[in-house]
Amino acid sequence: MSSSSQPATSGKKQKNGDGALLRVLNWIEWVGNKLPDPFWLFFILAGVVLALSGIFGAMGLSAVNPATDETIQVTNLLSPEGLRQIVTEAVTNFVEFPPLGLVVVILLGVAVAEESGMLSAALRGSVSRVGPKWLTFVLALTGITGSIAADAMYVVLIPLGALAFKAAGRSPVVGLIVAFCSVAAGFNASLLPTASDALLAGITTAAAGLIDPT
Repeated sequence: MSSSSQPATSGKKQKNGDGALLRVLNWIEWVGNKLPDPFWLFFILAGVVLALSGIFGAMGLSAVNPATDETIQVTNLLSPEGLRQIVTEAVTNFVEFPPLGLVVVILLGVAVAEESGMLSAALRGSVSRVGPKWLTFVLALTGITGSIAADAMYVVLIPLGALAFKAAGRSPVVGLIVAFCSVAAGFNASLLPTASDALLAGITTAAAGLIDPT
């Protein structure tokens, strides 16, 4: 009796574990669906910055600039002077943002390549002409490198992966999973420069310039 009841008990524990994991995933999905539109997220964060500047400015907090050893006081953006600074320096802050030029140029190029059908044709050509032996490797590599096409990868490569695996006599579900995992997990790990690379390179260069201007 004891030996026969043990598998049933372990199966029940596993079922309960799966149920707990499912509840956690459902909660994460519920929280994610409650998040507002990205525009409102930035708007809320801007409000938080304003509020914190008022609090920290009233407390007299300061920091030392590592490049000049100058002590910088927190500016209360809710004060008349702070509001004037926000309005008068908005355009300057936007134009002088280091990665702006690179990001704009790269996004223009990606948009032209995507809307003209070049990226979709390149993705189809890279997968459809590969033999069954190398299909999994090439599909995964295309998913990672193709993040230069941004969200278009999800639309083009995932169904293409399923069709390629089916044509090779393999499970289309496996092809779908390989394509989805390579696109999602390898996003921005492209072998080619992407808009994110330009963005992060500009931010990193500007941050390094605080320590050493050269």
